[in-house]
Amino acid sequence: MKSNRITDHLILIIGALFMLVPIWLIFASSTHTPNTLVSNGLQWLPSANITDIYVEAWNKSQGFIGDVTARTMIVNSLIMGFGFSIGKIVISLMAAYALVFFRLPYASVWFWLIFVTLLLPLEVRIIPSYEVVSGFGLLNSYTGSSCH
Repeated sequence: MKSNRITDHLILIIGALFMLVPIWLIFASSTHTPNTLVSNGLQWLPSANITDIYVEAWNKSQGFIGDVTARTMIVNSLIMGFGFSIGKIVISLMAAYALVFFRLPYASVWFWLIFVTLLLPLEVRIIPSYEVVSGFGLLNSYTGSSCH
């Protein structure tokens, strides 16, 4: 009985390491300069200048126009994530109310159709979402040089 518990814990520890080691490797390597990574590969230990690397990554402007920072990308991701979450919750509440309190023909079919579409991730809907945004004329109208 005791060896069974030890084996269970050993399997759990190996599984946790299997999941955490790549994350640690990415974090430790992210604290090094690109030159170090190109010449020496991924690093197991963090660099001494971790704050300099992260401050530069946080404040450095990128993008076609040159005004996109990590801060603006994180804020944009938070707004989009909360927006999609709140939208899905509101739609789910309305659909649940309709399915529970109204007698709808094929209610179980409607339930499963709604459920499956709510589980469909945004990544599957990128091109249709782009088409909708484009149709409303909400695309960035920057007319600088293109990368053709």
